[in-house]
Amino acid sequence: MPRLQALISEIATGQAQRLLKGVESKLGFAPNIMRTMANSPAVLQGYLDFSGALSKGSISRSFVSRSLWRFRKSMTVSIALQRTQRSDDRSG
Repeated sequence: MPRLQALISEIATGQAQRLLKGVESKLGFAPNIMRTMANSPAVLQGYLDFSGALSKGSISRSFVSRSLWRFRKSMTVSIALQRTQRSDDRSG
């Protein structure tokens, strides 16, 4: 079972819901990685901003792909650490 659940736009609230609905309207669906990032709307917003900035540049598709993969990986780790810290704060 994953430590972070992927949110569904119909159940998400506030900024997370707005971001997910925006992704769905653009792509036709929200990829699981984005639905997971929505647990922290700031993370998803950062990813979308970063992705948008890369799409406007003149760098190779391969570089963009590798950069986004690294960003996703670091954000997933960041969200997991935040969850662990919250859990530790509640228990002690």
